[in-house]
Amino acid sequence: MTTTAGWLRQLGAVAALVVAGAWEVWAQSADNPATTTSPATDAAKGGVATVMVVGLVLVLLVGIGILVKMVDARRRREDEMAGLQGRISDAFLTDGLLVGLPVTATVHTPFLRSAPATVSLTGTVPSVELRDVARRVAEREMQSRGVQFEIEDRVMVDPRMFRQVA
Repeated sequence: MTTTAGWLRQLGAVAALVVAGAWEVWAQSADNPATTTSPATDAAKGGVATVMVVGLVLVLLVGIGILVKMVDARRRREDEMAGLQGRISDAFLTDGLLVGLPVTATVHTPFLRSAPATVSLTGTVPSVELRDVARRVAEREMQSRGVQFEIEDRVMVDPRMFRQVA
């Protein structure tokens, strides 16, 4: 969000400079009688400058509107993926085989909605079977939500790992 706010401030500053510059040019041409040839030419120059300023302001407003929509869509997508990440974590906690194992899932959101989300599984388990169980649990939760996804399996198997019983 900080990056977007920074872009919006910079865009506003540029818009202010452009409008101020156009106003200055228009004011100088209106004040300097040596540059004008007739009142009709002065009116035409003033009208062109006004149309340019209004057009520029409209273009900037449309650009800001598009940027705000994109940021909002990205935020909604991240919120959706955070919810999926929480559901996967809850599924790990409720699965009898994975309770107490340090396995986590992180869901990464792509910028485009058509691209699949990436689920990164990390941690350590004592057997290959438990790694497969963790992968299946994550797949089941993502499929139940109807989301396109890819799983990035970074779970390490350490047979010397001891499970602590609570």
